[in-house]
Amino acid sequence: MVDLDGSQRAAFDRGGIEGLKKVLAGQGLWTFPAMDIERPLPVRADLVLAQNGRPTATVVAPGAPGASRQMAGDLIDAVRRRFGVTLDLQEGDRAGLELLESQHVVLFGGSHESRFAMDLALRYQAGFVDATTPGEDGWVVTTHAGLDASGHNVLQVAASPSCAGEAMARALECLAVEKDRVCIRPVHAIRQGREMREHFPSWEAFVAGLPARIPRFQGQSIQAPLDPAPLSDLLAQGLDSGGPEVNWYNAAPIDIAVQAAHYYQRSGDPRALALFRELLFRLADYYLRTPGGASYPADLDFRLGHAILYFSRLEHDPIFSEEDRLILANLLLACTRSIYEYTMKVWPLRPDEPTRHNHETFAARSLLFAADYFRRYGIQDVEQWRDRYEAVFSGGIWTRFKQKENANHYEIYAFDHAACYSAFTGRRLDLFDPDCLRMAALRHVVTTDNFLRPVDYGDAHVSMRPGNADRLATILVSQRDDPTLQWFSQACFARQPSYLPAPLDCFTDVRRPYAGPGPQTGVWETLPLDPKFIAHFCPGFPREYAFDKLAFRTGWEEEDHYLLFEGVGNQKVSHSHNELNGIVRLNHLGRHWVVSNGYGRRAGVTNVNVSFNTRIRGPEDHNTLVLRRDGEIVRDLPVCCALLQRGQSGALAYATGALIGYGGTDWFRTLLIVAGRFVLVLDRVRVCAPRPEAGHVEWNCLGRATAREGGFRLDQKGAFMDVLSDSGWKAEVGVADQSADWKAVLEGDRYPYATFPLTRLTFRMPAVEGTCHLATLLAATRLPEAACRVREPGPGLVRVEALDEGLPGVRVEDGDLSVRAEGRSLEVRFRDLPEVPDALRALPQR
Repeated sequence: MVDLDGSQRAAFDRGGIEGLKKVLAGQGLWTFPAMDIERPLPVRADLVLAQNGRPTATVVAPGAPGASRQMAGDLIDAVRRRFGVTLDLQEGDRAGLELLESQHVVLFGGSHESRFAMDLALRYQAGFVDATTPGEDGWVVTTHAGLDASGHNVLQVAASPSCAGEAMARALECLAVEKDRVCIRPVHAIRQGREMREHFPSWEAFVAGLPARIPRFQGQSIQAPLDPAPLSDLLAQGLDSGGPEVNWYNAAPIDIAVQAAHYYQRSGDPRALALFRELLFRLADYYLRTPGGASYPADLDFRLGHAILYFSRLEHDPIFSEEDRLILANLLLACTRSIYEYTMKVWPLRPDEPTRHNHETFAARSLLFAADYFRRYGIQDVEQWRDRYEAVFSGGIWTRFKQKENANHYEIYAFDHAACYSAFTGRRLDLFDPDCLRMAALRHVVTTDNFLRPVDYGDAHVSMRPGNADRLATILVSQRDDPTLQWFSQACFARQPSYLPAPLDCFTDVRRPYAGPGPQTGVWETLPLDPKFIAHFCPGFPREYAFDKLAFRTGWEEEDHYLLFEGVGNQKVSHSHNELNGIVRLNHLGRHWVVSNGYGRRAGVTNVNVSFNTRIRGPEDHNTLVLRRDGEIVRDLPVCCALLQRGQSGALAYATGALIGYGGTDWFRTLLIVAGRFVLVLDRVRVCAPRPEAGHVEWNCLGRATAREGGFRLDQKGAFMDVLSDSGWKAEVGVADQSADWKAVLEGDRYPYATFPLTRLTFRMPAVEGTCHLATLLAATRLPEAACRVREPGPGLVRVEALDEGLPGVRVEDGDLSVRAEGRSLEVRFRDLPEVPDALRALPQR
């Protein structure tokens, strides 16, 4: 965006706004702010209960007896006594949202208490009252205004039984008579429940954390003012990217504005609403006052939709003057035009493309919200925006449970946004094929570890909290019962309650209660790979051997054993890392031991483009076989890993993955897990022609490493892991990746058991023709000495000896594997190589 040139200014001087608009239209340009909107929408914050003695609103409440039903009756009685008007009462599971087309609604209960309340939260996307908010010992009385073009509002009243009287008193205070109308004045009041008060940040705590979200302030100690105006001045510095050479990611102030709206909803603190307003005006300043013109804010198309959504809901508050609303509506209109142009140029849709990418769906979601709002003004651009979002939300997004990405948090977005479209257009989640959304949600159950932390496969940040791992599960179980996903949604929230949504979240606060058992543990958790994904990215790969992820856990507590094994993804799959056939994470005894490298961005690189383009995607800094050819690391890995074998006998779980034709080798990795004790990893390699120059197996680890006979011991403050081998491969210890994610975690005291940088343990492949193998024992203990040791007394035989206590008795005969455990010994017999099925052998070699 640049200032007016001479011809444009002359057109403005001669013809005013209309003259300028005509010249700009001929040039394919527009103004910031836009000039289309000449007066803001009418303020319609009151909820009219009756007019001329006749009801103009309906009361909706749960059918079952309880606090919400009782409060509904109390309101009806109060209106009848005071005004002689009898309001109609409808049961929440029978009433439909079409009520809002013709009248206002007084709703009792949160989204978890009736179908109407849940449909309202899903359809209009700005609900915040559910099974957790406000919670026990809390209540909410709030007016939802600006929902759609009808201008009809919803008063929502929800309270725990002990607070119902207090909530009703607050609601009745808002009753008023104005001429021939009985109405409820706009209100937003919340008393946070006991648990919410414990976990919701105070205004001081919320504000204190905001400067750290601005890249230019990171590493500095910034005292943030509590007053919204000077606070906004400070935070608005984050809109400055520093120019092309510095290139900071300059989206934080917009995200903070959206989160301030969330904060206001859940606290009623007027300072949060003021911060939302102030930051929108700082965005206007950015466009209008940046010398030489402003650039497109980073990923504006991701977040603009929520800024518009919350502006449409909150602009009816008196804090926004008529002039404010006129300026900001035109600003947001101009921003929408810019994201439309951006997405059409940078992310054009191919007619034959069966998948969707988060960059496509983010922009489509923003255009969806923008179209809904600006349609109220009669803006003609809306039809173009609608064509775009309808095209994005079509086709395979409703039928395939893996799109074109392979990264933990990125894989959530396309489905989250599609669900948003389905619900926002009044179709709940019904556009999805029955199992599509469920399978997408189950992926995040499998890839969430025993700490209930999402594992960072692919381009995914390291998180020490559940984060958005339960997003799809929570959305799906808002509409249907699914014990595994209901338990998972509940467990993620219970482990680390978070009442303040992330700025980019759809569907805030649609949680339902669940008190049933959790999913079975102590077994393989296998996530199948979508057949449509296979056909698209790896045509001809036999479906019976494909898998997406494979996990094993002994439970969901911190001391439990957890391992995640990667089955798919190379650098041709968006946001994927080269870590297939690798262990993405191994946890035990309250520690993370073997880890991936987060997003892969390197520590100290702040230029967002350089950081993205130089990130480490593997196979180095991942727990795989790394090969070199012609002096370079081999990065052309297959798309799919083959699962040749998977089984279990008592406490022993075993599986074998294979990469056929990887860099001049066939690589087979067998995992043998004795639950709660150790993991034995058996890597077998066939060296083919042309052979690689060198190869090694590496382990990306947390903890300080010291040499031990046959390997290393990792020390994490009272817990240890021994990484041992007797296979004769040269063992080395060094510094692992310079992961910006792990640096932030470890230096930010979010994981107190290790320091940065990470440790790399390397076992170098001998220079041999034919075949070779490496057997590696990974055994965690709290003992000062090793609890196990590994020996290879003869060809094709590995023996693990338990030094602390006996092992459970096991006997397995499966293909080339023969496993026997009794007493304190586990013996594994194996052939040089597993048998490769003909269907895999016929695949193209790399």
